[in-house]
Amino acid sequence: MEYVCKLGTASGQVLNQTEEALSETELRQRLQSAGYYVFSIEPRQFLQARFRGMRRGRIRPDDFLIFNQQFLTLSKSGLPLQKSLDMLARQTPSEELRATLENIRERVRAGELLSEAFDDSGKFPKIYSATLRAGERSGSLDRVLAQYVTYQKASRSFRKKFLSALIYPAFLLVFLFGLIAFVITFIVPRFALLYADLGVQLPALTRFVMEFSLGVKRLGLFILIGIVGTLLLLRGAWRLPATRLAWDQLKFRLPIVGKLLLKFSVAEFARALGTLLQGGIPIVSALGEATGALPSMLEALAEFFEEDVNIDLSTLVALVDPLMIASIAIVVAFVLIAFYLPLFSMAAQVH
Repeated sequence: MEYVCKLGTASGQVLNQTEEALSETELRQRLQSAGYYVFSIEPRQFLQARFRGMRRGRIRPDDFLIFNQQFLTLSKSGLPLQKSLDMLARQTPSEELRATLENIRERVRAGELLSEAFDDSGKFPKIYSATLRAGERSGSLDRVLAQYVTYQKASRSFRKKFLSALIYPAFLLVFLFGLIAFVITFIVPRFALLYADLGVQLPALTRFVMEFSLGVKRLGLFILIGIVGTLLLLRGAWRLPATRLAWDQLKFRLPIVGKLLLKFSVAEFARALGTLLQGGIPIVSALGEATGALPSMLEALAEFFEEDVNIDLSTLVALVDPLMIASIAIVVAFVLIAFYLPLFSMAAQVH
């Protein structure tokens, strides 16, 4: 069977090559004996399997966190691995996680390593498989699982705070677009009929708003089809590695939010790397440092950037909220002026 391998050398080079072997375990042992550090080993049909897994559904991060907390508790109690996987598969409320755990349990029963079974499922982060692998090598699965759960809790808490801060601005944005849609579909046609019956001369501002709104309403179906088509094209393009790479290169250059996203990414990277190092996973010699305190330094760095992101995000939200409210007020005022201006003109003519 053919495997695609990502390897590291003692000099710090990263190699990608294809190897043949009877099993992933046998290939991993062979490459490690040859002096390589093995980053990943994936069967050639791995991507197809992962794509099929994505189509079946995803495992919710909260379900995965609960699973790891329960797994850690059972592992500390000394329960055998097979029994632990049986209990965890029965207890989880997630159908997708249950099916995946049952598959992993059978593969482990057949002699496969736990880390390899999780990695091959294509459902879990690479850092999780690497953490399990470090625990298997060092014989301290409880310790690395505890470190991963701590990392998972901190990461989830940070992400939830980040997203929670965006809820109110997003609500205001949706309300603004809803207001514009309501004006175009409901308010403008009624005023257009009113002024057509009265036969009054409309100011330029009123004519512009009416022609624009009625044009949007006439083309509404085509606009909707265009939006849906664009979203589908973007979704398909997002699956291409080149598209994701281009976005990663672009997003940090965006005005205002680019700096915030960069700090967020650095915090995530530092926390993940610190967790891997604490688990005993060796780092390429080009990135080691002399004091031996790199894991704790990375943890402190992650906390610093997370706090910095929270402060910047709070400041940004404090600026965005008044701008969004002002935009809503401007839209309302613009519509009122445009459609009541003819009434004021008629009143002046009467007097």
